[in-house]
Amino acid sequence: MVGPVNIPNKELFKLNEVCGLLGVKPYVLRFWESEFPEIDPTVTDDGVKNYSQEDIEAVALIKKLLFEDKLTIEKAKGEIALRMMNHKGNRGPLPLGEEKIEQIKKEETIKEEKTPDFDKLVIAKEKLEKIVDLTKSLEKLNYWN
Repeated sequence: MVGPVNIPNKELFKLNEVCGLLGVKPYVLRFWESEFPEIDPTVTDDGVKNYSQEDIEAVALIKKLLFEDKLTIEKAKGEIALRMMNHKGNRGPLPLGEEKIEQIKKEETIKEEKTPDFDKLVIAKEKLEKIVDLTKSLEKLNYWN
C-alpha cells in the first residue's frame, strides 16, 4: 500500500534520493520518466538528474495509480491528464480523487462482464471517443496547434 510521502524540505533531489523516498527502483523511475511527461527532472551539465518537489509528487501519484489502484499505464496517463485539467491554475499537488478511480474501475468491470462482441466494440468506440475528446482538450490547454 502506498502511503503519504514525507518529502524533505529542500529544492532538488538526486535519483537515488527519490528512489529511497518512494521505494521504487532506479530503472522503474527512468521508465516512468519516458512514459509520463509530469516527471521532468533537470539535467546538469555533467548529466546528473535533479528532481523537484513536483516531480516527486508526480512519481508518488503514478506509483499509487499503478500499484495501489492497479491501473494500466495508459489509464494512469488519462487519469493524470484529467486531474491536471481539473487542477489547472491551482498550485500544489494534484488531487487524488480515489472515488472517481473506484467508480471508473467498477463501470469498466460491469461493462466488460458477459457482453457480446458487438457490445464490446461499442464500449471500445465510446472509450476511444473519450480519449479523442481528452486529447482535443489537452491540445487547447497546451496550445499544441
